Amino acid sequence: MSKISSEATGVATSAPASAPAAGEKKREKEKPKGFFAAIKSIAPAVAVALAIRAFLFEPFSIPSGSMLPTLQIGDYVVVSKFAYGVRVPFTNEMLWQSDLPDRGDVIVFERPTPPSENLIKRVVGLPGEIVRIEGGVVFVDGVKQPRELLETAYPLDDYDERSRRWVATRADLYVEQLAQEDGSPEPHFVLEQVRGRAPDGPYQVPAGHVLVLGDNRDNSADSRVWGYVPLGHIRGRADVIGFSWGQDGLRTDRLFRGLDAEVPSGG
Repeated sequence: MSKISSEATGVATSAPASAPAAGEKKREKEKPKGFFAAIKSIAPAVAVALAIRAFLFEPFSIPSGSMLPTLQIGDYVVVSKFAYGVRVPFTNEMLWQSDLPDRGDVIVFERPTPPSENLIKRVVGLPGEIVRIEGGVVFVDGVKQPRELLETAYPLDDYDERSRRWVATRADLYVEQLAQEDGSPEPHFVLEQVRGRAPDGPYQVPAGHVLVLGDNRDNSADSRVWGYVPLGHIRGRADVIGFSWGQDGLRTDRLFRGLDAEVPSGG
């Protein structure tokens, strides 16, 4: 409360607080209404965005080199969450299963063993199949999945998460062709850095699960390390690279491109 000085008497007197004007009272009453009106106006847009993310599409960033050269570190892929059905949001329960992943699909899923994290790999083995790898070549139920060497000592950029720096490295570049359910081949790039590795497998894929591998076969923690992926853990199928940022900035050549767009169709 402010005080004013009375020169006539020399006595300090208290002045009554001035009452707020009628216009100010009106504005004070209108403020809460305006705030709630703003919330109501954006709520539908937020609900639609959450529904799209939960049931339709979701971006996913690539933090490691396990899927090189198909996916570069710094790529952001668009994941189709409805590709195999509808999952109860924030759970591993399928509300409705429309289809199984096909061999060769690149999927985003929750790791089946701790720590809980979302990963991205390529489907190689389907429920009930036996998968083994010999000399870098994949066999499914004893059937060889052909691959062709395109280039030895292919140069690529990897990222060392421990040192937090980019590392230039080389690997042999192949085109591998996985046979899909209808018999058609699904060509994609794979890398091999270690020649003459001991055989991997055989791996018997349980019912309700898939076996996944990274395209950077010698530098990927996948089903060979932590086991098979339950179908309910699959978040969706990665179809398109929507954005990409590398050590030199924006990669314009990778924007809105299919994951296997550059792979020679003949293998």
